[in-house]
Amino acid sequence: MVIARLNHTKFVAVTSTCSHQQLQQITFQHGEFYCTAHGVRFDVTGKGLNEAGKPGLTTYRIEQTGTTLRVFS
Repeated sequence: MVIARLNHTKFVAVTSTCSHQQLQQITFQHGEFYCTAHGVRFDVTGKGLNEAGKPGLTTYRIEQTGTTLRVFS
């Protein structure tokens, strides 16, 4: 799982496994999720931004209470 901070109060969580070839190489950089193996790109909702990313990423619900961040799978 990859958790990214979008701003001071908003976080997103997605699977670390790329939908392109099932490799666990998803990172977050420059405001989007990115597979370091083949350059597949995804937006912060998990939607693919190029042809190989078309299947998208699994996203997870996040709940923040004070300084506690909970991710639900």
